[in-house]
Amino acid sequence: AVVLPIVAYRLHTKHKLDLPVVAQYEPYAGVEPMYAGLLIDNRLDPKDITAAIVYLAEQGYLKISKIDKKFLFFDMSDYRVELLRRPGESAGRFLPQALALLFGEEAGSGASVTLSEIRKSFSKRMRNHSILESLRAALREDMQAKGFLEEVLKGFPTGAIAKASWAAVIVGGLLLFVGIGYAAVFVVVGLAIVTLQLAHWIRRTRRGYEAQNHLKGFKEFLSVTEKDRYAFHNAPSKSPEQFMQFLPYAIAFGMEKEWA
Repeated sequence: AVVLPIVAYRLHTKHKLDLPVVAQYEPYAGVEPMYAGLLIDNRLDPKDITAAIVYLAEQGYLKISKIDKKFLFFDMSDYRVELLRRPGESAGRFLPQALALLFGEEAGSGASVTLSEIRKSFSKRMRNHSILESLRAALREDMQAKGFLEEVLKGFPTGAIAKASWAAVIVGGLLLFVGIGYAAVFVVVGLAIVTLQLAHWIRRTRRGYEAQNHLKGFKEFLSVTEKDRYAFHNAPSKSPEQFMQFLPYAIAFGMEKEWA
């Protein structure tokens, strides 16, 4: 029982690198902001989705406009997002799904929506709840395609394993329902569930760990104050273009206030 967690940890961290974190002045090549957040903390957060939307605006797919309103004596702000063009197939699955959170699946160029409209619409919020589930799968699928993540059982017929596991779960459930061999059924179902998890077990590749280490250094650069940034040697000079280029990464890392 003690050995199993150790074996699982070693299997999951097979490619892990023992490298010091050094300040980096550029993001890791091939890692867009929404992927950077996943590589840092291994989960999809709201800030990763926000980073994706700001990245789409920075790349010219969206236009974000601030709308100032007044309610009674209070000043209020809203934001209108306009779809200028959709990303091509090379952008992967995640970015189109992120756009669907705002406009739905079928909207074309010229579509627009305000954030308040999404908040007030129960149907849009329910739609987005289902889209969020597909976003998680899309993010990991894109990261696997880019070579930053891989299946732990890479090379094994994981699809066949998953199907066999589901079949065992169903058969075990039927046997349990008719009252045949409770202990045996629990063992079969338990093993099937564990095998099913293994069939979809994802870990970082060596490139994934290299990117994670690099991004930690980039996060360090984005997180320091302007005064402390002068202490970095060869740090790039600040410019509006650089600010906008790095802002989505700062959002993904939760460092947007420090960077701003």
